[in-house]
Amino acid sequence: MQNQIVVYLTILLNLSIGNQLSGQTEQRAPCGQDFFMQSMAISKHQFQLDLNYFSALQRSQIIIPVVFHIVWNTNEENISDELIINQLATLNRDFNAQNQDVDQVPDEFQSLISGTGITFCLASETPSGQPTNGIVRTHTNIEHIGVKDNLFFSSMGGSDAWNPDQYLNIWVANTGPFLSGFGTYPGQTTPKKTGVVIHPTFFGMNGHPRYGLGRTLVHEVGHYFGLYHVWSNDPLCEEDDGVEDTPKQMHQHTGCPTHPQTSCTESDMFMNFMDYVDDPCMVMFTAGQKEKIWTNIYQFRSGLLSNTTGSYCINTKQKDDLSYVISPNPVTNDLTISFPFQEDGIFDIQIYDILGRLHKDQKTLGNGQIVISLQHLEPGLYVIIIGKKSKTFVKL
Repeated sequence: MQNQIVVYLTILLNLSIGNQLSGQTEQRAPCGQDFFMQSMAISKHQFQLDLNYFSALQRSQIIIPVVFHIVWNTNEENISDELIINQLATLNRDFNAQNQDVDQVPDEFQSLISGTGITFCLASETPSGQPTNGIVRTHTNIEHIGVKDNLFFSSMGGSDAWNPDQYLNIWVANTGPFLSGFGTYPGQTTPKKTGVVIHPTFFGMNGHPRYGLGRTLVHEVGHYFGLYHVWSNDPLCEEDDGVEDTPKQMHQHTGCPTHPQTSCTESDMFMNFMDYVDDPCMVMFTAGQKEKIWTNIYQFRSGLLSNTTGSYCINTKQKDDLSYVISPNPVTNDLTISFPFQEDGIFDIQIYDILGRLHKDQKTLGNGQIVISLQHLEPGLYVIIIGKKSKTFVKL
């Protein structure tokens, strides 16, 4: 049998992935924010920030190096590289208001929609300077390790955090049947436990109709950056999330509510990423949330700004008319990509490996399709960027 190069085309982030959620409950397990706030006796008022500081920030974009710790007990928990890549793309898309479904935001909230200017990139160097793909895999004998301290220590069956001042650590591990995940707030816990934990059931674009768009991690990373839930559980509607442009909201929403829903005096912003609705119905951050995120980064996570190890970034722009046919897959020799929408012309092609190293840079004439020779590549996972004047990007 010939060695094969496995090709993953993620331009639409619509990979053919088996449903990993069979037998799982249809109800979203809650995130751990409220539990951890209560257990640590943390008050929202302890995290009041000088938001005027935000106006002094000069950057237009922040790049965050990410390392995924896959701590697995069963084969189903050992998620694939391609699922990790499409989850990273979801983070980049949703944190920059590039998701197509942002159009479903009601008119009264349209002017508040904001990207955050944050790009998440797989780390390309370890803390010791060694090359990496930003993914650490650890087999463990401990069930439900995601809710145990063992998760954060290699000596106890888990995976040690990389320097949290320089990386966003994301642990993908079984958190049991009652918790989808949690993100640690700035200053909430020790450095060795700083980051985000998420159950593999809720990770990535995995095909589940309610929780299969990767937005549980979007929600938890929001907590990591200091965002609270948009509701307060306050029957008097006096407490809120500390963000000026998110309306006060008495309680959480689940499922896919119809607008308007009113629990205090204004319409609830249940379509915000920091509510509990199903993935297809949470679609936006606000300008005020961006402001709070940036201020938290500069005041509490500024070390992330000086780390340049994140070089493998996922382009996330979507096009309504973008379609393709790819064959064969897996591929051993030549790969053909057909674009029904594409005009004839010259295409720029770059091929990178998972470590971000360039293997090919060429121009190719195409007439609605491109044929790429991959014979010289070693078997593995590669990213192919195909561009024209329209700057359409394709990734494999």
